Amino acid sequence: WTVRQSEKRMEQFRSTDRDRYKTSKKVAIAGIFYSIGNLFAFLPLFIYVIGLITGITKPLFWSITEVLASIFSPLIGFFNALVYFRPQYMEYREEKRKKRALQSA
Repeated sequence: WTVRQSEKRMEQFRSTDRDRYKTSKKVAIAGIFYSIGNLFAFLPLFIYVIGLITGITKPLFWSITEVLASIFSPLIGFFNALVYFRPQYMEYREEKRKKRALQSA
């Protein structure tokens, strides 16, 4: 009897399969965006290391990769911030869209 009452009280906190799928999809999308941000930040460094390994001697190659690495490497925090604030922005945009729809109706 006591167990059944506990289960009934806990039902309100259980999520449905639909909720789990929705959350799982959001997490997957955020992970993809984090990966893309990291790729943008570290790709010039990877190219630089590949150039070191292969022994490229062209000064233009080294100049371009150093400039790109200098620009994109510090931006990793910015890219992560974009991914972090994206869900809040999407909610804000959805609320704004709903308000416009109500005002125009």
